[in-house]
Parts: sequence; C-alpha cells; structure tokens
Amino acid sequence: ATSDNSAVKIRVKTKTEPHDTWQWNAKNDGTLFHNVDDSDFSILVHLPEIEAMPRYYIMPTERLDLKIKEKRVDWLSKPGRDGKPHDPNKRHRTISEKNDSAFLEPFNNAWHILGL
Repeated sequence: ATSDNSAVKIRVKTKTEPHDTWQWNAKNDGTLFHNVDDSDFSILVHLPEIEAMPRYYIMPTERLDLKIKEKRVDWLSKPGRDGKPHDPNKRHRTISEKNDSAFLEPFNNAWHILGL
C-alpha cells in the first residue's frame, strides 16, 4: 500500500466464525515470515458468519512474529496432555482471538499504525 512517498507491505490472515484461531505453518527453517522490516505489517481479520462487520487487528509483523515465538517457547516448556514433552518439530503456529486478547486488543482497528 502506498500514500504519497510512503509505502508499506501488508500481509493479511483471515479466519471465519466459529473458529477462534489464526493458523500458520512454519517454513522448513522454522520461520513464519521472511524479509520483515519496519514497513511490514500484518492484518488479522475475523470474518463473522452473519452480516456483521469483520474485526481487524493491524500490527507490525515483527510484533506478531515475536508473540508467536513467545507462545511457542511457552508451549515447548510445558508437557502435552499425555505428560510427554511437546514435539519441537511441529510446525503449526496459532494466535487465538480469545486466549491472546490482551495482545490483540491494542491493535483492534488500529489502521493509524500503517502511517498512511
């Protein structure tokens, strides 16, 4: 997206009702995002089932990436349901609208963050 002499990169991730989580699969090297810099933003979109307005969470991709990495470290530090360690080779990553609401709320409809 551009405005005058400003340009930003925007990554969009959607989820639909009734699902609570946005999901990613890490690349082979364990990363989710490549070539991230200060002009890189992510927009998480919740699409409701009925004719309600979508919810948008607009944030720097670096912040989203950091949050997902923190969640992964926490997940790996705790045993699974069977008491065994989680598999560090799992590539599935998530952000939950309910469980991660404190992280997401400052970015709710925060279009100003784009600086355009």
